[in-house]
Amino acid sequence: MNTTELTDLQSLLLIAGMMAVTFGIRFFPFALASKDKLWGKYQTLADTALSFVPVAVLTSIIMPTVLIRQSGIVSFSFENFHLWSSLVAFGVSLLTRNLLMTVVSGLGTFALLTVLFH
Repeated sequence: MNTTELTDLQSLLLIAGMMAVTFGIRFFPFALASKDKLWGKYQTLADTALSFVPVAVLTSIIMPTVLIRQSGIVSFSFENFHLWSSLVAFGVSLLTRNLLMTVVSGLGTFALLTVLFH
């Protein structure tokens, strides 16, 4: 037997351990949040911190798509239509605060740049 292979018992214990850790990090913060006397004084701080989660998650999803090209190199060149389209969409979002206008402007800019320069 190779020393890197796990026995059935080791595999089960590993899975049970991963399940316990995954459950714990998801359950206990919510369990503590429901207890007002323990969590109540930190509720405003938690609400403020949690309000930034969607922005952080969306940024971490979108930025690699916008900046990294097929070669795996960060591209700030004019040929990076994703970058220019996202900058237009960002500007429109700041000016209008309208999600539909933001999406349409970003997609429209990308389509226009693709038609004109490809």
